[in-house]
Amino acid sequence: MHCYTFMRHPNGTCISCQKWWTGPHCDAIVCNPEHGAPTKDLLMCECNEPATGAHCEVLTTADTLSHYNRRIAEAWVPVGALVIIPMIICFVLCERFADRRQIKRIERTLGDKMIVDDGSEIIHDFYP
Repeated sequence: MHCYTFMRHPNGTCISCQKWWTGPHCDAIVCNPEHGAPTKDLLMCECNEPATGAHCEVLTTADTLSHYNRRIAEAWVPVGALVIIPMIICFVLCERFADRRQIKRIERTLGDKMIVDDGSEIIHDFYP
């Protein structure tokens, strides 16, 4: 019983109830209707995210932001995969073609010059 005072009516019911309790004997819990509902036995509240607390009355900034960030992340994961995979393919192809263009540029620059591999590191600088 969650009566506000110890005083009772002659039939044993409470005169008034504590906050968040209702009923003739103040034994039914009251939940914040925006964020939860009482269980079948009316002794506890089942809170919807991001609300917490015994009566679903607590909304912290961290819990609220975490809840909505998680919802956005869950919605954007498939879209993210559809965007990232083509970007990776484009990057790999661009790198491959860039290497080929670099080799052709070096060959045009050197032209008819004869390169003798004498073990020096200069030749390795030209080719990746």
